[in-house]
Formats: sequence, C-alpha cells, structure tokens
Amino acid sequence: MNVAAGGQLYVDIPSQVNGSLIHEPPKGRLFISHPVNLAANCKLRQIYESDTILVNSNHHQAVSEPGDGIKISAMTSDGVIEGIEDENLPFFIGVQWHPERMEGNQAGINRIFETFILAALDTLH
Repeated sequence: MNVAAGGQLYVDIPSQVNGSLIHEPPKGRLFISHPVNLAANCKLRQIYESDTILVNSNHHQAVSEPGDGIKISAMTSDGVIEGIEDENLPFFIGVQWHPERMEGNQAGINRIFETFILAALDTLH
C-alpha cells in the first residue's frame, strides 16, 4: 500500500534498523508478540479505543518513508512503523500484524474487520 503511494520500505529490518525489536519469529515459531503504540487522532486508535495494543509479529520488512497522503498510525518502541492510514479515503488502513490470526490474544482485536465491513457497506449506500 505504501509503495503504491510512492513510499519506501525497509527490505530487512534487522540489517537496516539499529536496535530493532525482533519482528520475525525464530525458526519453528509462527509468531511472536510485541506492543504497538497507536498515534493520536488515527482510525486505529478509534477502532481499538486504546493508545497501545499487543500484536503478533511475523515480518522482516516495514515502511521506511511514508508515501503521498500516508499517515503513520502505529509504531513499535524501536521506531518501526506497524500501521498506516490515508485519511482521505473511506477505509485505507494497513497493518504489519495479522489480526486474522489473533483471536483470543486480545479482547477486541477483530474490531478492525468490523470497521472494514461497516465502511464497505457504507460505500454501497
């Protein structure tokens, strides 16, 4: 999403972000978890009604430079961008975690799907 908007990526977090958290699980594990801080005045914060959430992690790439119209909405303590939004579109939210694989990990984590469905229904009317 970010690249389509003209942004840039880190292609390998461990080699490009000094002091980064472990964002990719060790061999034999599907996911690891870490907290993500949600920016003020972003849709993710409205969706999750919190300034920090615990997410799963299984990636080695991330946004390095946001593209045109892209707002950073979630970030880890190491400065790695974990969520982006475009406020000019009805629903444009990209996240690095896998909410589809987080059932039971945190109350309300599926709210992002509910919000997406409501936004899709709203565009039909």
